[in-house]
Amino acid sequence: MELPCTVVVPTSTKQRMVEKIKESGAEVVIRGRNWKEADNYLHETYMKGSQGEGTSKPIYAHPFDDPTIWEGHSTIVHEIMDSLQEQNVPVERVRGIICSVGGGGLLNGIIKGLEDHGLADKIPVIAVETYGCNVLGVSLTAGQPVILDKITSLATSLGSSYIPRSVYDNAVRYGIKSLVLEDKCVVDTCLRYANDFGQIVEPACGASIHIGYHSELLEGFLGKFSKDDLIVIIACGGSSSTFEDLTTASKRLYI
Repeated sequence: MELPCTVVVPTSTKQRMVEKIKESGAEVVIRGRNWKEADNYLHETYMKGSQGEGTSKPIYAHPFDDPTIWEGHSTIVHEIMDSLQEQNVPVERVRGIICSVGGGGLLNGIIKGLEDHGLADKIPVIAVETYGCNVLGVSLTAGQPVILDKITSLATSLGSSYIPRSVYDNAVRYGIKSLVLEDKCVVDTCLRYANDFGQIVEPACGASIHIGYHSELLEGFLGKFSKDDLIVIIACGGSSSTFEDLTTASKRLYI
């Protein structure tokens, strides 16, 4: 689109990701310890300072708290349903969908997609987080949305200190099942996945993949399975980590 773009990221963002964003043509500004502080700087300082520059006005694009984002994520469910139909697989065989949760945009999108097909109250969703950024799990336990004081997990891509009210309300309405994992479990899963499939995923993605390696966790949420049951795991990405990152993290976590 050849439009100027500025991306504000927190200091926890890996330099590798900063460079990737720059390579796409965007300006990168580094501010704040976590995503929320970076977002506050963008709103309260950067955008206000840009208001008077020429005839252009800044447009804010939220990474997870926007219906347009949820609409985009909902197409994952549409594609799943199309795939099932093409293969003549009854939707009733889908016992659950697993996804990682940071700010909850992906979760809201999955729920919207299920709503579009009249399945939001029929197919369970398991939302996976890591300790240190488990804002959804803490909010569900507290009975209301909460804001985390700080992010301590290695899964920095999940590092939002809050979730939108709509995410909390959807989680309560549809009985979303919350699972919180230790960082070392997730890193171990990333390494195992790399060995099994020759692909590197970051801890934020490994959180959802982890449950696929541990049927006892699935059965704890969904009951016993038959050989015909299907579980959908959303592997949400992995561009911020290398194999060296994962092995280094693993060594540090087991000291």
